[in-house]
Amino acid sequence: MYKNSIFAKPYWAKLALNKDGFDPFIDFLKGVCIIFVIINHCMPEIAMKYSGFMFWGVSAVPIFLLIQVFHAYKRGCNNTKVNYKRVWNKIALPFFICQIIICIAFILKSHHAQLSNIIADISNWIKSGGYGPGAYYPWIYLQFTILLPLLSPIFRKSSLYLCISFIIISQSVETACAYFHLPQLAYRLLFLRYIFIFYLGYLLATKGYQLNRYTFGASIICLLFSFIIVYGGINLSPFLYDFVNPVCHWFCYVYIAYLLLFLLKIAYGHIPNGSFQNYLLDAGKYSYEIFLFQIVYFAIADECIFEYLGKIISNHILFSVVKTVLPIFICTLPIILYKRKRSLPKSL
Repeated sequence: MYKNSIFAKPYWAKLALNKDGFDPFIDFLKGVCIIFVIINHCMPEIAMKYSGFMFWGVSAVPIFLLIQVFHAYKRGCNNTKVNYKRVWNKIALPFFICQIIICIAFILKSHHAQLSNIIADISNWIKSGGYGPGAYYPWIYLQFTILLPLLSPIFRKSSLYLCISFIIISQSVETACAYFHLPQLAYRLLFLRYIFIFYLGYLLATKGYQLNRYTFGASIICLLFSFIIVYGGINLSPFLYDFVNPVCHWFCYVYIAYLLLFLLKIAYGHIPNGSFQNYLLDAGKYSYEIFLFQIVYFAIADECIFEYLGKIISNHILFSVVKTVLPIFICTLPIILYKRKRSLPKSL
């Protein structure tokens, strides 16, 4: 019956990412994801609910981490060293500089407040890993950077038991965090909810992307579970940690790593060459710089800008659209244009 159908094929879609050089699809993924990050920090809550944002927009960090694991293991699982100097210069130092800028702006803005209140606020920021939307991500990235070389010996021999082990570990860790009531602040800054991404990223690096009856079926089942959690209002504690992000459970990443990547691959194939594609690729190429810029923007400027625009734009729907779209261009275009200008050859 299925002899000549798509169901008879060993895989329905296969994607071999470039392991040796530049892969535009990876930059496309990163470009789309950094736009998702910005939308996540500015889209009105009602729009998120009715657009199903939880099933596409909050996938940004898991996809960024998948790409990080892919780059770590794409040439094999033999690297056991971490270039701490590069990590400090590229990731940690720029993040700390952004936090210092935000801190200075906050102090200048709060010059009438009591010094004790200012110190208390800054102390709370430090405890929470930093101020601004998404300030937890650099800490997750740093933990992945340290753990990836340490875990590489585990991945040198692939087997079904490895998959089962990661499922058991991921679920056990989440259940333990829920049972012992790990504070959300700690859960937010730790890598614990992303453990299964180590395995999914390893598969992406070594086996390539494959959408077949098994990965598709698993994606649909995981998507249904996610749908029940988001819209069913069911509290599955202590089996699942009741986090502010309801789709940060290990099984949600199966849908992201297979079905959502497949949909994004289709979208990539239908975007014509031109300015818009170049914009997305550049946004991906400079995604971390854009990420840091949007932290500063939302921490310092966004509220002031839209407090002013709210007095001009009376239509609620139009205001919501502007509030969602305008920050995308404010946060991406300055970085992209600056980087493009720096890369141009100097005239004589």
